[in-house]
Order: sequence, then C-alpha cells, then structure tokens
Amino acid sequence: MTQFTDTVFKSLRRHFVTLSCVVEEPNSGNEHPWVISGFLIEILNQWFDVTVGHVIRDLEALRDAGRKLHTWRLGEVTAEGRFENKAVPYDFEFDKWLVLHDADRGLDYATLYLESLYQMNLAAAGAEAIDREFWGDYVTEHDYWVVLGLPSETTQHSDGDGIAGRLVMVPIFSVDTPDMAGDEQQNKFYARLDDGSESVVQSMKGMSSSPIYSLKKIGDEWRYKVIGIQSGWYKSERILTVCPIASFAFEIERSVENAAREHEGASAS
Repeated sequence: MTQFTDTVFKSLRRHFVTLSCVVEEPNSGNEHPWVISGFLIEILNQWFDVTVGHVIRDLEALRDAGRKLHTWRLGEVTAEGRFENKAVPYDFEFDKWLVLHDADRGLDYATLYLESLYQMNLAAAGAEAIDREFWGDYVTEHDYWVVLGLPSETTQHSDGDGIAGRLVMVPIFSVDTPDMAGDEQQNKFYARLDDGSESVVQSMKGMSSSPIYSLKKIGDEWRYKVIGIQSGWYKSERILTVCPIASFAFEIERSVENAAREHEGASAS
C-alpha cells in the first residue's frame, strides 16, 4: 500500500464490523463459516450495526431449511488478519433486526441495535461508530470512491471455532445505470471496480453489505463520508449495485428520537 492508501484504510476499517456464525448441514454435519459484514453508525450515543437486508433473509432461509446456525461472534477488524481473535460471543436473534428488503423498490437494508455490553467490547477493541457528520450523499463532489469489505475468498475456518479473513479496500468509480438493471434501479446507484482490482480481490462474493466511502481532499486534509452499502453486483461487468445510506440512517435517527420522546413522556406521566 502507498502511505495515502494505508492511512485511509486504517481510518475506515475502524467502523467495519463482522457478525459471524458456523452453519452446520443437517445430514452430513459438515460446517462452513458465514460472515455478515457491516459498519457502525452512532445515533444519540447508541451504536447500530448496518448491513443489507437480503443477507438476513438468506440466513432465515438457511434456518428454515434445517441448517443449524451456531457459534455467533461479533467482532471488529482493527487488527490485520484473524478478526475472530478479538470477537465476542453474541446472542443472535432474528427478531432484533430491523429489515427493509424490497427488491422491486430497490430497498436492501438491515440494522441491529447493539446493546451497551457489545458496544463497550467493540469500543475497547478499537472500533468506532460513524456519526451523522460523516453520512454522505453519492452525488456530492468527491475525488475517489472506495469499497471496504471481506470477500468470501479470504474467509475460512481457523483453529477451534475461529474464522480467518482478510479485509480489502478497492477503488471504484461511478457509472451510469446498466441496461440489465431493470426495475431494481430504484433507490440504487452504480459503481465499477477500478482497473487492476483483480490483484486485490478476484470475486465480490461475500462483499454484500460492504460500505462505500467517498474521499475528498480539503486543503491538506483528506475527509471521508459513508455514502452507500453494496447490495449486489453484475459479475461480467464488474459493476456494483449500491443502496444510498444517508436516507436510511436519517430514518433510523428519527425513529430513535421518537422512541426517546415517547419514553420521556411515559416517565413524566
């Protein structure tokens, strides 16, 4: 990495989190890792894990088909390499997730409120949540876009119940809506992997829910904003489909504020 790339990578990776489990097949007993990528946002001093809705729906389908999902771990990836070394056991429940998944309308979001114990563990390990100052819009002027994620090609079982993986950062650039997008172009924007990205990642499999960041140099300082979350991709064209993040984050914020006001009102009565 160049010094610039290394600096950006270290800044952005602080917000990246993983929620992982082991999937056990019902007949053979064979097991394989499943990793949900996400990133942290902060609202009223509370942390939320943001990912894509279709990943949560896929896990529900696995459960309903008889797979056993176990050994859930929540972890940050501040340390290079094995993020499971710093992960903490997580009490996973599907009902705790707010999922907004509607392919016809181009909506693909999910979020999980992280209770204080998990927030403190992540913070102690070096993770940081993104506050509203750094929620951006994809139409805003920028110098670069990058996608930060954990491709399936880098994840594998390690010793015991651990899962090893490698976080990657790939340059991308804005492109027009591809012809094959059809109706899904609602609530989406598109980006293509930069030339030479094959040296970093061969396949985007497993990169769903990776955050998309814009980078802009202001004076001598590089500033970034999270602008979207990867929902899918067109493999042949190496084009990512991305859901804007700001509108979803502000909607969560409104819901949290309304809940806080209702709680205050109930306490006062």
